[in-house]
Parts: sequence; C-alpha cells; structure tokens
Amino acid sequence: MRNVVAYLLLVAGLLVGRAVDLDAQSLVAVAQQTAEARERAKQAPPSKVYTNKDLVAVPATPSTTIAPAHVPAAPVPPIAARPASSAAARDEEAYWRGRLASLVVQRETDIHALALIHARIDRLEDRYDATIGSNRLANGGVSLGGVIAATPEAVEIARLGTERDALNAKIADDDRAIADLKEEGRQAGARPGWFR
Repeated sequence: MRNVVAYLLLVAGLLVGRAVDLDAQSLVAVAQQTAEARERAKQAPPSKVYTNKDLVAVPATPSTTIAPAHVPAAPVPPIAARPASSAAARDEEAYWRGRLASLVVQRETDIHALALIHARIDRLEDRYDATIGSNRLANGGVSLGGVIAATPEAVEIARLGTERDALNAKIADDDRAIADLKEEGRQAGARPGWFR
C-alpha cells in the first residue's frame, strides 16, 4: 500500500513538474514576442498626437428661431424713374451684378428660413408622435381622437405649415424676379456672364 501511495506521489510530482516546465516555456515565448513587438514599435514612424490646436473650429449651429416669413427688400425703381445718369450705368456689369446679388441674397435668406421651418416641423412631428404613443399606452392602446389632435405640437405644426407654404410661394416669386431681371438685362444688351 505504501508503494502505491509513493508511486502516486511520484507520478503526481512528475506531472506538476512537467506542467511548470510547459508554463515556463510559454512565458519565455511570450516575453520574446513582447520584445519583438517593442522593437517593431521603435522602428515604426511616430504616431500623430492630436491636440486642441489641431481641431478645426466648428461653426455655430444656426439658431432654432424662425426668421420672419417676409423680409422686404429695398425697392428698385423702374428704369424710367431712374435719373438720366443711370441709363449709362445700365450697361455696366457692376449694375447688373449688384441687382442680381440682392435678389440672390433674398432668395437664399428665404431658403434658409424654409430649412429652419422644416427642421422645427420635423422636431414637433417627432414629439407629436411620442405624445400619440404615450396617450395610446395610457388608454390601453385606444386613440383619443380629437384630444390628441389638439395638442400644442399639432397647433404649432399647422401654424408652421402655413408659414412654410408662404415661404415656398416667396421663393417662387424670388425665382421669377431673377428670371425677369435676366430677361430685362438681355433686352438691355447686358452680357449673359454678368448673371452667373
């Protein structure tokens, strides 16, 4: 019996010793791999370190306030109402480019206001959809019909829809004014490149 115990202890000792030897070999391999990786890192070009100076300034986000639907432009007197000195200026490039620039700025202002209205409508529609969902959950999945439609979001969406339609009409008017100016310039002999 003693021989069996001694034999088992001997076998267990050999197995443990072999496991330690295998573990030691894997540690040596890991150490060699780590050393090789450090050497490769030293030979590689240095990595870029980004600082606050490297960051580009982000322009301020446009305000969520809505621009007025109509910003009156300075009225341009008809050709006959201008002073006689203006007749010579009519042929000059600066005259035509100036008139076109004011119309283009007005159109871009209206397009920007329209984009703000669209963004506001989208946010309100998301909030309105969330309100409908929460009301349905509160009422066991049953819609409240007119009660939901009378939410402040729905009223504001309707008001902004009217402003959106007015701005779309204003942009169409701006496009017509630009086309009319180009036609007026064509008839007066202005070069087409002055309207680009």
